[in-house]
Amino acid sequence: MSFGAGPTGWVGAAGMSVGLAMGIGAMALAPVRKLVARRMPQSGEGPSAEQRESGFFVSQLVGAVGVGDGAGGTVRGTVRGDSDPGYGETAKMLSESAVCLALDEAVPEAGGVLTPAACMGMRLVERLRAAGMTFQVE
Repeated sequence: MSFGAGPTGWVGAAGMSVGLAMGIGAMALAPVRKLVARRMPQSGEGPSAEQRESGFFVSQLVGAVGVGDGAGGTVRGTVRGDSDPGYGETAKMLSESAVCLALDEAVPEAGGVLTPAACMGMRLVERLRAAGMTFQVE
């Protein structure tokens, strides 16, 4: 999440952190869990097909580069999906990852526990692009 620079951003980030901690703490209490469970969608409930098809997501990523060598800067990336992130896009990511692991020779043979990026790298990005997702680096 981005809260901006300066005191206003700090207050927003601190407020979000405190609120999240309080929410997690409250969930430790059985009456609060029961109340939340009543308000949450039940198994089998969820968005309609129309809602899923009209959904989308945009994730903006910002990373610091070269910070340790004094030549600091930032790199920005944007990932976009053209269907519901909780259903359509997650299914794309899982299925394309599985196919990539099963069929592509780009997967390393050694390395231990790897993230999808470290394991499948650009081959997975290519598969996800072919499935309709977009990736941009600025």
